[in-house]
Amino acid sequence: MTQHTRVLVLGGGPAGSVAATALAQQGIAVQLIESAQFPRYHIGESLTPSCRTILEQIGVAKKLDAHGFVIKHGGAFRWDDDSWIFDWGAQIGSRSWQVDRAEFDLLLLNHARDNGVAVTMGVTAKKVLFTCDRPTSVRCDDQDGNSFTIDDFDFLIDATGRNGLLSTQHFKDRHPHVNLRNVAIWGYWRGAKVLPDTLPEASTSSPHRRGGSGSSRSPVGGPVSVS
Repeated sequence: MTQHTRVLVLGGGPAGSVAATALAQQGIAVQLIESAQFPRYHIGESLTPSCRTILEQIGVAKKLDAHGFVIKHGGAFRWDDDSWIFDWGAQIGSRSWQVDRAEFDLLLLNHARDNGVAVTMGVTAKKVLFTCDRPTSVRCDDQDGNSFTIDDFDFLIDATGRNGLLSTQHFKDRHPHVNLRNVAIWGYWRGAKVLPDTLPEASTSSPHRRGGSGSSRSPVGGPVSVS
């Protein structure tokens, strides 16, 4: 007899949505809570082919293709006088997307719902409580400021991303890498041009010794994001 397992996922971004969907597709009862109300703005629009592999496995890749996101075939990188051109189709037989994260994240979250995940937005996980080194309850606040506890789960997935609820509050094992203490500034331009030799619908990165810059295309006529 298969033991029933119930998983609570904290965070409805791509990691949380994909993990929840994969588990639900295996017949596992999954609940997901997300602090924001989707759609919401988020940076990080450029996806690599490795993302496509897992998105195909959970059956959402065709939805992404049909949605109209820009198909991304590779990238061009410049480092002072050096340059690298990546043609994913020719090199590994794959491709990816340039996405609007508000639309992309909502699409993934809706796909999780379609696969049986119980999704609740507007709920923020504030603290995880442990019993004998196992997470047994999560203290939460809803968007109206009401506090409550979720304690009917067997396993917990922390997909809170940058907030890192478990790593920062409980394990205290998050330590910034000394070489990655950087500041990123980004914006969006219309009518911008990419560097020479850039593949059609590819990303361009032109880093320098003291910093870097990259640009990624949105759909034809849309903005170019530069960071």
